[in-house]
Amino acid sequence: MVFRRLLGRVGQLLLSSAVLHTGGKASSSVSHLISLYVRAFTHGGDVRWLTDSPSPYTPLEIGSSSITVRGETLDENGYRYLFLPDNSSFDVTPSTPYYAYLYYIIPGKHELVSQCVASTPSDRARTTIGVGEEVDLMFEPATASNPIWTTSAGSVQYSYASFTRLTAPSNAIPTTVTAILPGNTTVTKDFSVLAPTGVDHASIIETRQFGVGLSAAYMKVNVVFAHTTVSFYRVQIKEVGGPATNAYGYWETNAPPDHEDGTWLSVNEDNSWALGDECQGSARDPYGNGGGFTWDIPVKWRVGSEDQPHDLPGGWSQVSTLRPDGTFRIDKFRVYVERTINDVVTTGATQ
Repeated sequence: MVFRRLLGRVGQLLLSSAVLHTGGKASSSVSHLISLYVRAFTHGGDVRWLTDSPSPYTPLEIGSSSITVRGETLDENGYRYLFLPDNSSFDVTPSTPYYAYLYYIIPGKHELVSQCVASTPSDRARTTIGVGEEVDLMFEPATASNPIWTTSAGSVQYSYASFTRLTAPSNAIPTTVTAILPGNTTVTKDFSVLAPTGVDHASIIETRQFGVGLSAAYMKVNVVFAHTTVSFYRVQIKEVGGPATNAYGYWETNAPPDHEDGTWLSVNEDNSWALGDECQGSARDPYGNGGGFTWDIPVKWRVGSEDQPHDLPGGWSQVSTLRPDGTFRIDKFRVYVERTINDVVTTGATQ
């Protein structure tokens, strides 16, 4: 970004214009915030101070409130902000109420950048974020004047500062952050917001042995929620209690237990469920012809304790199966644990 002339003189006898070339990559069509730091000097109506060399006259600086560029007055720091496309040229000649004056302009080019607070996923410059996710926004390089920050959804931590932090809304709606510079120059950044949609994948991280002769099984599962392209670290998830369904065989004469209401558990930065999910079940001899039952589990999520709970689409199921020989199996999250009464434990993916 360069000027055709950085030093100019404007008056009846002398005239020089300032042309800004915004620069950028050859194929770039994006726009950037441009800052122009402008100073101007005069000596009344006598133009000899501009032409005599050396000049015997001492110029007087013109206040920023008396200087305009492209129709807008400079701010109190002497800046004019413009949002202009790359690879374009614009006349930015300062105007003042004086007959003759000298000016100079120092240009700057600024980009509105964002960085997600969560370090996972690794792309912290992404603009697709999770519900409740936090993102820091700032100009690089920083502007001399603080912007006013607003957002169309969610909230911003600072409304008037060199930077701010966006907290995404607690529902999946897009949001736009706007930075307003002096002269009502606005720069925006758009974000897409995603909500949890279910389980992306799961893996067994722990099993237990109970001793020979007992029919029981246990597994602790590391559950990772979709979408994994964002972070749900401010989300909490809980299972909703309810009765068993599809009971058959052994469980027709031995009433299966209800599923207990769970507690709210946080989600980690990598979208794994804090503490994991514990699954267990047992039966007593005689096992008869075996049997089974299902817990169809509704699931809720929320952003923080003050948010209204939302339904996780589809929830999930936990299936318990008892074989005639006392082998007990639990299927959940597309993985299973199976244990014989001889205390042999096997695990795998549900087919």
